[in-house]
Amino acid sequence: MSSFVEKLGSLGFEVDDAALSNYDQSFASISSMLALENLVDDSGTVAASLPVTRAVSSGDGELFRAFKNAGYRIAMAPSAWDGSRCGTIVDDCHNVRVMSNTGYWLLRRTLLAPLVPDLLLHPWTNTSIGQLESLAAMHSDSRRSGAPVLTWVHVALPHAPLHLNAECEIVDAPWRRIYGASAPDEFNTERREAFAEQVACVDSMVLEQLERVIAND
Repeated sequence: MSSFVEKLGSLGFEVDDAALSNYDQSFASISSMLALENLVDDSGTVAASLPVTRAVSSGDGELFRAFKNAGYRIAMAPSAWDGSRCGTIVDDCHNVRVMSNTGYWLLRRTLLAPLVPDLLLHPWTNTSIGQLESLAAMHSDSRRSGAPVLTWVHVALPHAPLHLNAECEIVDAPWRRIYGASAPDEFNTERREAFAEQVACVDSMVLEQLERVIAND
């Protein structure tokens, strides 16, 4: 992570060394970033939910609203996760591929659920890779309007399943296919190492795309 932050600095980004998240769940962090406020009730319980996340991504949040009022065009690429959707405030929506997203979740709710990994090979991972590889292109497409652009991209990676090694090559194994954190205890060490490798892959792809954006814009 330190090398990733150092590279961001070399590209001209300012990184707050003391930045921390108040949450251990993505939907709460995402909602709070878009709303520009902490979405926690008085008891300390996370109050955010899928409807809240969808609401702020639709424009019911200060981040998008502030940029919109300043004359920015809003571009968004939602992930395959159900809480990530383009809202009415978004000018350019770059949705994930239908089969990778809808097909996966529909099959997961049928008797074919155990066969989904074999029927749709690595749908979550491949969709996310496609998003990462398209970051610069998505931003450039929106910039053609001539207006400044806020590009918001929600990529599922490095979230599990943990198919990618540090070189972004797909490595398959039954324990790598598990969505979420749960796995047999004997694979805990392997999963921690696999997660670190997947993070390294994502970091390298993001930096590559940022360099393209800076070079072209």
